[in-house]
Amino acid sequence: MVCLTNYKKGYYLFTAISIYMSFLQRDDPEVAGIIEKEHHRQVFGLELIASENVVSR
Repeated sequence: MVCLTNYKKGYYLFTAISIYMSFLQRDDPEVAGIIEKEHHRQVFGLELIASENVVSR
């Protein structure tokens, strides 16, 4: 059984995603662009969810 540290897991995940995205960029640049924009939105955006402010009695 192989036990990887969180650092190594993150490194391998980042590497795999980079490889897949490079293939996607080559094969379908439109979809790759949409995925990159969504990633940017999730990392740098702030999403506010409206809710009611009701106090129970």
